[in-house]
Amino acid sequence: MSCPSCGAEINYDQRVAVLAVCEYCHSAIIYDEQAASILGKMSAIAAPIGPLFLNATGDVHKQNFRVLGRVRYAYGQGFWDEWYLEHDDGTTSWVSEDEKRLMHEKAETVDLDRQTVLSLGPGDRFDLKGFEYSVREKGVAICEAGEGQLPFPIISDEEVPFLDLIRSDGQTATLEVEPNGTVKFYEGQRVELKDIRLDFENPHSK
Repeated sequence: MSCPSCGAEINYDQRVAVLAVCEYCHSAIIYDEQAASILGKMSAIAAPIGPLFLNATGDVHKQNFRVLGRVRYAYGQGFWDEWYLEHDDGTTSWVSEDEKRLMHEKAETVDLDRQTVLSLGPGDRFDLKGFEYSVREKGVAICEAGEGQLPFPIISDEEVPFLDLIRSDGQTATLEVEPNGTVKFYEGQRVELKDIRLDFENPHSK
């Protein structure tokens, strides 16, 4: 697949991605069945803060993965990276990296509308997927940049409202409202750096 802006070759797998970022001209490109179109220009993404990097392979908790893409979000307390992983069985997941806090999560669309999510605040409780959750934190993240292949459209400086949640049994989760109004639910488990094994180190790291 070629970039419609600069002509560079782009990795794109329509089974797991709807957007790809050209590593040469930073165009954010949306693909559909008919054609590729440029959504906009992506800001250059800063270097990762941890060991993960685009196209890395390895395993997390013995589950093999390949890193397809990354999104960096800024919020009031700093920033975090979300790494998009593809597994051998064709499923996908995310590793959320906020300083030294790592979460391995699955994402799914839930039956909540944007207005309902935005009406919730810290301390509010609600039922979701058969469990009671309470809101620990409410904020708005700013999409700084992205790279690689991603399962949803993004563009630099977009605002993404989010809620950090805790379940009645202590399990944590996150709700995010995408720019198109879709509400995504992220839930998983905390992982340590030792739980992530890479086949090779980042060739671009110093």
